Amino acid sequence: MKRRDFTRECVFSIDPETARDLDDALHCRLIQEGQPGKATFQVGVHIADVSFFLRKGTALDNIARSRATSVYLVQKVIPMLPRLLCEELCSLNPAEERLAFSILWTLTEDGEV
Repeated sequence: MKRRDFTRECVFSIDPETARDLDDALHCRLIQEGQPGKATFQVGVHIADVSFFLRKGTALDNIARSRATSVYLVQKVIPMLPRLLCEELCSLNPAEERLAFSILWTLTEDGEV
């Protein structure tokens, strides 16, 4: 798998301000200006890549599989992974380079892909 560098993009989290683990992010960049309805944008969705730290078949992998997801309660969060991973090493924190899975779309200003 080839990695791409998105550090020059204006990537921002879509997680709430109170979140400790920033695992989702977006970017949007104008590719080409044009006549009304003809401008195109690149939109990227970036998800923290925990698989770099998590090896298949390990005890940590088995725990994560059994939990399947983090659980969010009113006063408490039960993370799927240890806090060191989800809040620090994998968290898409501002001004810190992190690994992520990304997908890119090219859209018109009318939202056509």
